[in-house]
Amino acid sequence: MGEENLLEKKISRRAAVGTAAKVAGAAVVGLAVGGLAGYFAGSAAAPVVEKTVHTTVTVPTTVTVTAPVTPAAPGLAELRRELAQKYATGRPGDKFLVGYVTWTLAQEAPKYDYQGADQACKQFDLDFKGIEIGAEALKAVEATDSLIAAGAKGVVYWAPALAAMEEIVRLCEANKVFAATAWCRDPALLPGDRGPYWFLEFSTMSDEMSFHCMTLLFEKMKKYGKSKVLHVQSSKTIAPDSTALINQGIAIAWRRYSFIQLLGHYWGEWAYPGGRKAGEDALAVRTDYEAVWGHNDDQAMGTVSVFKERGIDIGPFAAARDAIVACTELVAKGEWFITSLTEFQYFGGKRVADTYDAVTGASYPLRDEMVQSPWVTTVLNLTTPEIKEENEELIKASGLWWHPNFIPVDAAALLDFLKISEVYPTKTYPYDFRTLSVGKCRELGLTYDRHAKCYLTANDFYYVPLMGRMKVTEDRTKGQNLESFRKQFGLTMKYFLDLNWDTWKDNEEKIKAAEKEGLKLEPIWGKVGD
Repeated sequence: MGEENLLEKKISRRAAVGTAAKVAGAAVVGLAVGGLAGYFAGSAAAPVVEKTVHTTVTVPTTVTVTAPVTPAAPGLAELRRELAQKYATGRPGDKFLVGYVTWTLAQEAPKYDYQGADQACKQFDLDFKGIEIGAEALKAVEATDSLIAAGAKGVVYWAPALAAMEEIVRLCEANKVFAATAWCRDPALLPGDRGPYWFLEFSTMSDEMSFHCMTLLFEKMKKYGKSKVLHVQSSKTIAPDSTALINQGIAIAWRRYSFIQLLGHYWGEWAYPGGRKAGEDALAVRTDYEAVWGHNDDQAMGTVSVFKERGIDIGPFAAARDAIVACTELVAKGEWFITSLTEFQYFGGKRVADTYDAVTGASYPLRDEMVQSPWVTTVLNLTTPEIKEENEELIKASGLWWHPNFIPVDAAALLDFLKISEVYPTKTYPYDFRTLSVGKCRELGLTYDRHAKCYLTANDFYYVPLMGRMKVTEDRTKGQNLESFRKQFGLTMKYFLDLNWDTWKDNEEKIKAAEKEGLKLEPIWGKVGD
């Protein structure tokens, strides 16, 4: 089977997810799309839309279905295959070692990613070896060297330190070993800059996650007459690209809520202990916080635990991102307001699938396709009647009901899926990652499926340099769109790596300065076909 784009016409994600769910017989909890104009116009001028619908359809398990697809734009699949043939180090059907390097497996997000990569290797009949290195940057270089010595043809990375990447890339180029990273976007060094073997960076555009979550948190605070948010940032050294993007999304959301005070700006280093320390430091300064935002669930839960010990119930106004089991359970119970999901199991599986295609000469990304992002799902309580009613009210009042990128899911519907992590590999995730591989589809006669056969949430991706605010040309082969992304992302890192201002006025001044330099901050992300 050939490689396919999901739809020739570029439509919203929510429409695509809805289509996939109907075809696949999956249960998707979402809201109908009313149109981009409705979002920018606000709820007063918004078009009439459908009501929320919860649907479960049963289909025979022997039926294989995917969302409707049309062939890729003429020539793109062929160009990808030509590049793959040029750089291939193996042949279709080869069994080889895929290495995996992560700074931690103690947190759920990297654990999910690791498990996804492991499951994909099993499905592809590949060997798999993972190394946990800790936070010391140069350990990633040592791990890479070790995996290359063991015969790895590809190495998949979770948040390698930017300081280590030049040497990692040098090793991979010298040994013709393919590298696929996550959380490693650096304007000074991107995939393809030093040669063909660092070929993929697959990370969420985290500003989308924080934009949706903070828009709804600010809207809820507006409803209840609250204004003070404790802001717990993540890290300047571990995945700093995500830190900057998360802050950028906050700044964009803040523009509509001039009454908000964002306070503290402590650092949690992505971890529960760091979040606890941030909470203790914050409460030593003042105790009148009315909401908490943390850059991920782990550190936000650490912060909220300190508040709880002091008798402060801030959970209904707590927001974060990653949708780990413990936080999603709190959302389902009504004890936590909101979190956000990009399926890290999909992250890991997709990077393995793309590595297989690169090694075996099946497909290789074009220059403007080397930086990719998964889609985003916002996690809310849409089961408890009174909470569901209020959340739908907030979604409408904020304008997100009409936002083309907004995909909500009920927390309770996610839990069985997320809890697979606790028993894996006794039970595996409902993905067939072989369907994300052009080569495996060709070898086995499978149908290519961007969702990897899992329709519970978004499970899809787009090419970041082809987003509307990055794209400068239709030609994706020469890197002009990637250079536009590089410039844009450099400004994101410059202005938003540390969000340390408290007032809306200061936020507006910061945004205007960034925009004057050329940073584009329209709150619209990738569509199907990007």
